[in-house]
Amino acid sequence: MADSPTFTYLKSKNPDAKFRVVEDYVPSLAGEIGIGIAKDNTDLVDKLNEAITAAKEDGTFKEIYEKWGVDWDFNE
Repeated sequence: MADSPTFTYLKSKNPDAKFRVVEDYVPSLAGEIGIGIAKDNTDLVDKLNEAITAAKEDGTFKEIYEKWGVDWDFNE
């Protein structure tokens, strides 16, 4: 089991793979994607947050997802 973006990409690269992406699946344990950073490294946290926000706003994430065949709503 993995998240939809990962399996959507894998399936786009190998259509004969023996799995399917289940769109109506509702996870019982919801989670988020994260990056581990030392908690005292606030400069890096700020820079990453700025970069993520910019990538959402300017369409960079959407372009990346489309390029790699990933179907995922990154604004959720």
